[in-house]
This record gives sequence, structure tokens and C-alpha cells, in this order.
Amino acid sequence: MSIVGLGWFGMELAHSLHHEYDVIGSKRRLHAQLPFQFYRLDFRDRSTLAVLPKLMDADYLILNIPPSSAAENVRDNYHQMLDLVIDRAKNSPLKRLIFISSTGVFGGNSGIVHEFTKPIPAAISGKVLREAEEEVLKLSNIEPVVLRPAGLVGGQRHPANYLAGRKNVKGQHQVVNLVHRDDLVTSVKALIKRRKLPGDIFHACSSQHPNKKEFYQRVAIKLGIEPPVFDQNDMNTGKEISSDWSKQCLGISYKFEDPFTMHQAV
Repeated sequence: MSIVGLGWFGMELAHSLHHEYDVIGSKRRLHAQLPFQFYRLDFRDRSTLAVLPKLMDADYLILNIPPSSAAENVRDNYHQMLDLVIDRAKNSPLKRLIFISSTGVFGGNSGIVHEFTKPIPAAISGKVLREAEEEVLKLSNIEPVVLRPAGLVGGQRHPANYLAGRKNVKGQHQVVNLVHRDDLVTSVKALIKRRKLPGDIFHACSSQHPNKKEFYQRVAIKLGIEPPVFDQNDMNTGKEISSDWSKQCLGISYKFEDPFTMHQAV
């Protein structure tokens, strides 16, 4: 089991998987001792690329590197990274490649969006991820899988912290699309364990979608932070991410279907 990208989510996933599988992984920076093998891999540092064949020596590869919208040449850099991974993967023993994307590919969509909805990305990160999905799904000798998580919550991470005290926040009439890190781990484990998958694109999102304004103002009070103030003139109703099909096909249920309970596990 190989995980390229032992970041905030990848590290949690690795710790969960290593009880059942031989796990290897990569990080951009050296880390304290871990209970599994890992290598330093930074796609901007060519001297570290020699570890790629070792990371491909597995049955399953989880590619978990999000594009940085703040970086220069984000599209070119991300495609260079992806091209290297796909090129090495084609000549490896890999059976399945699970690409961790994002529901950010639906930036321009509205209404209910599900696994079969055509994405309309808006932000550069969403456009880059959608292009990456299309490249991954072209793989023929390896089974490609795309997993799109909604906004992530877990550990010390909660989006309410990013909105604390902000003014004129957009989306007063939109709903919340979130998934807890523990539930995302559950989704990845199911994608690993299922021998035959009924599709190649899956979503990970809680089933309940409270109003964004109500949610962030109530959670801010519970977390003891300053609630955000929303733009009263913004009438955009946004979108609702559905992952019902994914959970039904994979035979899983989430611990945190209600976003109001997620802060209790932070």
C-alpha cells in the first residue's frame, strides 16, 4: 500500500492502514520516526525523484497531493508531477490507483451534484484537478479511481476557524458540504477492499447539508470564536454535494453525517 502525499489526510490514512497492510509513503520533508516506511519526495527537487520506483512497488497507490493555488505556474507544475507519476505507474505492478481529488471541481455548478454530474470548475485549483482526473481516468493497464472529498474537518482543522471574524462572507443562502477526516478514511478503505468497483468516480460528503450562515455562526459560538458576518445582498444558492450513490455502492456509512457534530471530534 503506497501513499504519495503524507500530509494532513495522508498521514492519518497511513496510520489507519498500517494495522492491516504493509504501508509505504512519501513526504516533502523528513519526519520523525514512523511505524511504516516512508521516503522524502519533493517533485520540485529532482534529486528526490529516484524514490518513485519504490513507491510504485505496491498493489495500490493513493495519490494525495492537492494543487497549491498560491504557487506560481500551478497548472504546469501539477501536470509535470502527474505525468511523472503516471509514467512510472504504467511500468509498475500497481493494480489500482486512487486519486484524491476534490468536490472543488464543481466550483461553477449549482443545485444537487452527484457522481455523474459534469463538473464545471471555476477556480484554478478546480480546473487543474479536473484536468488531472481526466488524465488519471485514461489509464488502461491500471484500474483508475477518482475520489472527491468535500470540505475537510478533523483534528484541529475546522473551516469555522478560517471564517472567524470575517465580514461580508458570501453564501448566506448556500448549504454546507463537509466530510470528516475519519469518514474519508472509511471511503478510501472501502475503495481498497472492494475487488470490483461499480464505477471510477466516487464522492465523500456528509448526507446532511445545513444552511451555511446558520452553521458557521452557531459553530463559531460553540468553538468560542467570533462568528462571521454574511453579505446580506448575496442571493447565490450554490450547490449540494451528494455522495449517496458512493456510500451505497461501497456499503459504508459515516460517523459524522451531521456537520453540527463534527466540531465535537475536532
